[in-house]
Amino acid sequence: MEAEAVRSDIALLDRLCLIADNLVETRRLQIGDAAIRTLRDEVQMRRFTPAEENVIGYEATCLIECIAALAFARTDQNKEGEERAVMYLNVLRQFCRLDLNAARRRAAQ
Repeated sequence: MEAEAVRSDIALLDRLCLIADNLVETRRLQIGDAAIRTLRDEVQMRRFTPAEENVIGYEATCLIECIAALAFARTDQNKEGEERAVMYLNVLRQFCRLDLNAARRRAAQ
């Protein structure tokens, strides 16, 4: 059961990183409110589920909030807000990628 939860966490973090990568690389790409709410709920649920190894942590929560900030800035056509969100996303997605790679290595052992 624990291994299945870790695989699920890895898949969720990978999905968040891919979304962040695509949003940063493609300015015309947008994510909807329903998708953001679903991702927030998934992150919150996994983050606060007791487990020996928590792959989903504070960084993942920050990443989904930055994804939301970027989406809202693009909707409002707020260039300054978009640039700031991209800057934060670039940093957070690197932290999450490091966490993701470490979790994959641990799961492979």
